Amino acid sequence: MSHFDDREMIILSQPSNSEKDLRNLDKVDPKKLTHEFNDDREMLMEYIFEQPRGKALQQKKLTVDCLVHLLEESLNGLNKDDNIDFARIWSDYIEDQAKNAVTNAKQKLDEDLKDLYERPEEIRNQDDLIAYLDNFKQQSVDFLDVVKDISQTQEDYDTIY
Repeated sequence: MSHFDDREMIILSQPSNSEKDLRNLDKVDPKKLTHEFNDDREMLMEYIFEQPRGKALQQKKLTVDCLVHLLEESLNGLNKDDNIDFARIWSDYIEDQAKNAVTNAKQKLDEDLKDLYERPEEIRNQDDLIAYLDNFKQQSVDFLDVVKDISQTQEDYDTIY
């Protein structure tokens, strides 16, 4: 284990209590597998698909969406018998990401400001006010996360240019 310090281990429950089923898992109906195993399997699938630990290119994490974009654009170039300009494809991708991040941040800011100026009617006592302020604080933290995403995307964009 000392060679894999940065790895994570996910333990799955036993898929079946039947020895026969365990020997032929590929032929067992998934509905016959244990509830615990199916829950663990769902959690593992979420982990694999929603939290990819991809490689980086020019300090930009290569996610599934990024790789799909690069592949689509490359195939479009091949289909048109054009030269594939990877630098252009990459810079277009980063530029699109920056534009999307800015658009999302503006929308989030507009929503947060609208919520700020509209005092909810359900604030009737001190506990309601504290809950409202806690919620607003969380929205502010969420907004700061969006701003950080924009900053990172801008840094990625600046690195290319």
